[in-house]
Amino acid sequence: MVSKTNLVCMLTSLLLAGSGIAQTLELDVEQSQVFWMGKKFSGEHSGTIQLRSGTITFAGDRLVSGNFLIDMTSIRVTDIKDPEMNAKLERHLKNDDFFAVDRYGSSRFTVLEATFIANEGKGQMYTISGDLEIKGISHPLEFSVWIVRGQAAVSARGEASVDRTLYDIRYKSSTFFPEIGNRAIDDAFEIRFELMTRTLDHSD
Repeated sequence: MVSKTNLVCMLTSLLLAGSGIAQTLELDVEQSQVFWMGKKFSGEHSGTIQLRSGTITFAGDRLVSGNFLIDMTSIRVTDIKDPEMNAKLERHLKNDDFFAVDRYGSSRFTVLEATFIANEGKGQMYTISGDLEIKGISHPLEFSVWIVRGQAAVSARGEASVDRTLYDIRYKSSTFFPEIGNRAIDDAFEIRFELMTRTLDHSD
């Protein structure tokens, strides 16, 4: 069933498209990058994750919507150089303590509102409000993004903080296990992204 908010978003996009002023661009997933970082009492770990697909839609020169499908099976650790320890953490992140990728192979972020803030340098700043779905659970997420519309493609950069416990990921969370002490892992993990669309078609 489509939620009321998502239905409004879909109808808005259809109306824009019908008026001939909407432009939906497909992401180049090979050129786009998503980085993650998780912190704990004794340090931090970082890595990458890949997108399966994504689109962003503009009305005129303003961003209005977007949809991104994330490949949870592509989680990689980049800060651990020892191959055995690296593989061990990757397996742990993919199992039921964290993202359970055998059952939830994809996550999704849907842009529900893009609020223009200001022109900045060669680009535009927006506040993005949307729904992030992880492990089949959806919660609102808000963050800032910088978008540059070049001659060949559109790029977007930003970062967001995600509370993993909202998605039933409670492993070593001091919020739920206060007795865990210095073995605690932060509830929030950070996401940083650098996205690029496919080359724009100027043939028309």
